[in-house]
Amino acid sequence: MDAAAEPVRARSAAGASRWPWALGLVAVVLWVNLPVLGFDWLMFDDDINILVNPFLGRGAASTLAWAFQNLDYMRRYLPLGWLGFDALLAIDGYNATVFHAASWLLSGLNAALAFFVFEKLARSPTNGVVDERVAASRSSFVPALAAAAALVWSLHPLRAENAGWISGLLYLGSTTCALGAVLLHLSRENSSARRARDTGCGIAASLLYLASLLVYPVFLALPALLVVRAACIAKSARRGATDEMRRTASWWLAAGFAVAMNVFARFTATDAYAPVASLGASAGGHAFLGIALTFLHYIARTIWPGHVVAFYGATDRLLPPPVAWLIAAALALAALVLLRRASTRRATLGWMLAGAISLGPFVVQSSGDFHASDRYAVLWLAVWCAAFVGAARMLDRKNQALLLAAALAALAFFMPLYRTALANWRNTATLQASIDLATAASPDPGMSFARPARAFWWLGNVPESERRLRDGLQRYPQSPRLAETRTSLEALSARWHERIGAHTEIPPLAVLHFELGRAWLDRGESRAAAAHFARALTLAPTFADAARAYREETHDTAR
Repeated sequence: MDAAAEPVRARSAAGASRWPWALGLVAVVLWVNLPVLGFDWLMFDDDINILVNPFLGRGAASTLAWAFQNLDYMRRYLPLGWLGFDALLAIDGYNATVFHAASWLLSGLNAALAFFVFEKLARSPTNGVVDERVAASRSSFVPALAAAAALVWSLHPLRAENAGWISGLLYLGSTTCALGAVLLHLSRENSSARRARDTGCGIAASLLYLASLLVYPVFLALPALLVVRAACIAKSARRGATDEMRRTASWWLAAGFAVAMNVFARFTATDAYAPVASLGASAGGHAFLGIALTFLHYIARTIWPGHVVAFYGATDRLLPPPVAWLIAAALALAALVLLRRASTRRATLGWMLAGAISLGPFVVQSSGDFHASDRYAVLWLAVWCAAFVGAARMLDRKNQALLLAAALAALAFFMPLYRTALANWRNTATLQASIDLATAASPDPGMSFARPARAFWWLGNVPESERRLRDGLQRYPQSPRLAETRTSLEALSARWHERIGAHTEIPPLAVLHFELGRAWLDRGESRAAAAHFARALTLAPTFADAARAYREETHDTAR
């Protein structure tokens, strides 16, 4: 037998054995997320981002130019994200099922990619803590442990927001590119491939990471996490970190570019989102306390998510201080125990630093508010799951089996909560009901009154809109946001009644789509006009003007 070919055959056999696990994961995640195919649009960012975005649906050339030039529409720079939305619009206009089908498929794909990443991490060197021959003999549990970690990562209740919300496609698409980049990057370690192929993998990984940031800048902290990991597994932490900084130099450049573009965008005035006044406006002591409470809040929600609210704005109220400090004391005690042992010291420090880095770009807000945003938990949860599979390498087979049982028990606990959280994203009414449940004791002028008043008005539920606004003004009579909402809705209502007359069954959003269609028609954009007319008819089948315009436009297009 050729000794040189033996490692190649071993790697091929290992690769073949991983595919059944990956395909099984995809099947489970797709099955759990199947209800999203029946979900609708939400009047929570879906409207601004896609439904009434005047720059989408004009045709590839026009949208391409706008996507790469625009900085101020969403206070973010996400050209590939906008192009993704536009590509889905080209399939069947404003059909929510098309967008949710894309979310559904990406959720399954990301589960498989996460499995391959976790499996590779579990087979990384152990820095001499465990003899590599001993570790190899314990590797039979690694695929199962990586699969369990990928399932927990995919179906943790904090991830339901990404899967059930059309605007969450930005986070799913960014995650797909980031996982692909990490997988290619890890494949270069200890590779016996030719140098040209290794260089090609490095370039592809860098481009995928840049694409992730251009879909949505979720993974700004990823290069730093790779450096922390390298420092933990190398014999010399300093040498490992230095080498990884060199290998990820292009990643740091991409992250720096994304940071610069997005910081500039956040200060830019826009009609869709208000600009940010400043960064770091709060005092140092207050900022430190807020950041500490946010991390404790995330730790508690990760381990014991309980009732997960279906929108990040309703989770701004962090843990009560007594609970937070109790958790902090328990964590400090556990950290001291692990740090006293030489075998776990570097791994523990690395995990703590990685956790801080994964949330770092998102916990500090300009006004001193610290949002526990579910959508940004993707990298945070990945750090937890990666630590889980990494720890398994240091255990014997019996303890690996116990660890796997614990992961499955956690998954059984999370699954019903995930389904409940996912169902909250079915439509605007169920989403608002979840927010109302979370804010009943301490309602918020924006999330509980102003924002739902606008949402229900556009959907045609005028009585509910008026009730929200009336209740909000009674509770917060001096709120400028509620006063502005009342003024703008009164003006919009006057224009709506002037347009539809006695046909109050036609919701304002249908009228808005009809007017957008006419605007695109005046500019000669037939495809965009037809899509808006079709959406108006979907919302209001009795809307005669929209039906006539749609027939005329489709007839002209057919000719």
